[in-house]
Amino acid sequence: MNIVYLIGNGFDKNLGMQTDYQDFYNHYLKLSSDNDTDVVKTFKQELEKERYKKYDKWSDLELAIGNYLEYLSAEEAVELHGHLVDNLSKYIKLEEDKWPFDKDQKSVFHGYLMNPHSRLFPTDISEINQYRSQWNNSGWHIRIITFNYSMSVERLINNQKGKISSHGTYDINLSEIEHIHGFTDDRLIFGVNDDSQIANEKLRGEGRVTNRYVKSDCNSSYRSAHDAKCRQWLSKANLICTFGLSFGDTDKKWWELVGETLKGDCKMILFEYNKNKNFNGNQGPDRMEEEEAIKDRFLQKTNIEESLREKIKKNIYVAYNTDMFKLNIGKQDERKA
Repeated sequence: MNIVYLIGNGFDKNLGMQTDYQDFYNHYLKLSSDNDTDVVKTFKQELEKERYKKYDKWSDLELAIGNYLEYLSAEEAVELHGHLVDNLSKYIKLEEDKWPFDKDQKSVFHGYLMNPHSRLFPTDISEINQYRSQWNNSGWHIRIITFNYSMSVERLINNQKGKISSHGTYDINLSEIEHIHGFTDDRLIFGVNDDSQIANEKLRGEGRVTNRYVKSDCNSSYRSAHDAKCRQWLSKANLICTFGLSFGDTDKKWWELVGETLKGDCKMILFEYNKNKNFNGNQGPDRMEEEEAIKDRFLQKTNIEESLREKIKKNIYVAYNTDMFKLNIGKQDERKA
């Protein structure tokens, strides 16, 4: 059985890291501008506009920068991208280093990975168990695709992959982890999904620009196989679990690929968290309606034909406001207090 996790910024936030767009935004605008170039100073003035203060997702900023390129030359676009990558890298690394990533939590983390369906309703759990029984006589492989720059997953498991448990006489393996957007210090990718999201049409044909701002082109510029490997994992997945993702348009190629996989024999568990909306025990119909809306929002991000969506929705399960990946981790100074 092939289980693939797609995890986003919500995972790091769940650990307590301050890695929201707004966290970086507030930090970035407080930095000294004494040594900034004219390009950077003008961009910071742009960020002071009210709409940037209202963004709450990284994809909002990525799309906004794609639009901002309308006003830049190729040379200015290259300069700005280098500046942003440098400052984003430093911020995420600074935030990551605040957290202890207690290795005692490794076995708890493994338990989450093996049993994501345990956060569902009883009938859903039964359906997933029945589905998983097809692979009772084979090994299971868990693979993680993280959209984060931090190494939070690796630090949680102390960089130890391989067997994490067994079912019967067969192994359950945490086989591989891929950083589709790179790391803070290696191939950090920040940009848009494709060149149509670059407002300046003149820059769409500029390799200097697209190799930095278009994510797939940027990945190709490093001559790595990361994209291809992740596509292969998803195409062969039997169970896809998503956690902490906003499904922004600047990564829509991945949501479209998930959609293609769901057309086959694949199920999906979509972990959703909304601190502003909870349901009590007497609000079953309300919660069911919310889960249907969540499925619809995701499917709208795919290329799945309208006629197939109702059928595919039956293979998507929503785990809403659960304790998934809740680990007992806090800041170093708080744990010493």
